[in-house]
Amino acid sequence: MTMQDNTAATPHEDVEYIYPAGAANTPTAQKRRVKGSIRETLWMFAIAVVIVAVLRLFVFEVAAVDGRSMQPTIQPHQRVVVMKWTQIFRPTPKRGEVIVTKYPGYKGYFIKRCIAVPGDTVRIEGGLVYVNHGDGDVLDTYGAGYVSGGGSATITIAEGHIYVLGDHRAISMDSHNVGQIPVSMVFGRADYIVWPLNEMQRISFTAPAERDNNNP
Repeated sequence: MTMQDNTAATPHEDVEYIYPAGAANTPTAQKRRVKGSIRETLWMFAIAVVIVAVLRLFVFEVAAVDGRSMQPTIQPHQRVVVMKWTQIFRPTPKRGEVIVTKYPGYKGYFIKRCIAVPGDTVRIEGGLVYVNHGDGDVLDTYGAGYVSGGGSATITIAEGHIYVLGDHRAISMDSHNVGQIPVSMVFGRADYIVWPLNEMQRISFTAPAERDNNNP
């Protein structure tokens, strides 16, 4: 005798559900997919905007160079990456670093090289620059040419300040014109030239004479 099990299938049993053909492509389903895709795209865009904003605010920014005062190191048509985070963790630049800064009483930003830090003494004689940071006067060899204006001067760098010069000394408006720069005005350190692409390179913080001695 054959017996049939007439009990209904429970959700725990292995039941195969069949949906009508094309149900996933109904207008309602398509609208849901489109809305979901739009929401996902908007979320991704919002996250990207926040990331870019945070990077530009705290980490780095790309700046265009307009002017010849940093030749031959940086040319007027080039763009540089300015690292802002250095000012958060190390407010006072190191000697030799190329920085972007404001000047007291001036608008805009200037790209220059830090040649002296608090406690250093800078002496300008006959257009040449000498820096004494505890071991006697040392001729500063970062710059090309002579500081304009002639005459002589000796300056001791105050606490919380730096002394900056352009590498193209004869045409640069820098600390020999405007005086010492408060470190609070420093915007960031210029680390890389990134444009044009065929001129990409890291900006050297080592004086030419030191590079020559290290690479005979």
